[in-house]
Amino acid sequence: MKAHPILGHRSGDESKWLDCGLNKILVKPREIHSPEKKYTLDTKAPVKLPEHFQWGLGGDPEAQHLLFDSLPHVAAEQTISHINVTNPHNESVHQSLNKAQWEELPSVHMLARITDLRNANARGIAFENRRRCVEAFSSPDKPNDTGRPEVQAALLTMKIRNLHEHLQRCKKDVANRRAIRHLVHARAKILKYLKRLDRERFVVALEKLGIEESAIEGELISNDKLNTQIFKIMIPEPAGLLTLTSNIAGEDKQT
Repeated sequence: MKAHPILGHRSGDESKWLDCGLNKILVKPREIHSPEKKYTLDTKAPVKLPEHFQWGLGGDPEAQHLLFDSLPHVAAEQTISHINVTNPHNESVHQSLNKAQWEELPSVHMLARITDLRNANARGIAFENRRRCVEAFSSPDKPNDTGRPEVQAALLTMKIRNLHEHLQRCKKDVANRRAIRHLVHARAKILKYLKRLDRERFVVALEKLGIEESAIEGELISNDKLNTQIFKIMIPEPAGLLTLTSNIAGEDKQT
């Protein structure tokens, strides 16, 4: 049985995707937003950093140290800059510094809330997932290599999965039905190139992406039967759209 050209594995074998490396690193909106946690501001408690950061802070420990350690300390020092700090035995300096640091604590708590990925929109979550894909699929010798075939395949697979979930809910979205076909074809081209380049890297990439080799074989053939078949495998063809799908496939064949 041929693997699903969009999901990358045989129908019913969802464990192939659930156990793969790509699925494990991606942030799922339903997981970070549910159940919704109520924030409480306790100035007596130490600052609890978010489990998942947004804006790329999750992969930058130096930036986290700057925001949550260095910045509050500098802000507290600026607050007491009018006091004579040249005298280390001046008790008022130490008392004022401790008080200033205490007063900065609510700001640190607020900063932690702002940088929490749970407060990000869909675009912020997509940004974090792209960063994770680039980090996980780049070579250790060349980090953040966005041109690496494995990275490109991972980014395309993430888009395909997200679009597939969307099409399960919006089955009459013809524009995205066509878009997902182009994404599947683009992923196949990347993986076939990797296969010619290095067979061992190709096998490892398929395992990390949760894709079977049969899922990328033959899907680039441009004909009416295949294009219609891909749509039918993805979701049932809505009434009245079969003719439109065939016309789109015919236009692609002529081009």
